[in-house]
Amino acid sequence: MFENADASKYPAAKERSAEDPDPLSTLVFEYEHTSGTLEKLTLLASGLTKIYGEFTEDNVSENFSGNAEQMIRVMISHGIVIESSCGRYRAI
Repeated sequence: MFENADASKYPAAKERSAEDPDPLSTLVFEYEHTSGTLEKLTLLASGLTKIYGEFTEDNVSENFSGNAEQMIRVMISHGIVIESSCGRYRAI
């Protein structure tokens, strides 16, 4: 039925950029729609590490609700992050 369709008559669909235009907003959205505390913290740590390389308590508190200090303490105790330098963290 569509064998004779001429594709040249239709513009090519715009390809979505491989890079997210606002990765922080995407991370916040995914965080809010993830269930389970450890899953949320793992997503948070890996996302912030991908965005910033290393992240701080301020990065957590500025964008995510909750006690940032406690969140980081739990991430460390569960082996989700390491403190790469004083006050800077990175996902493992």
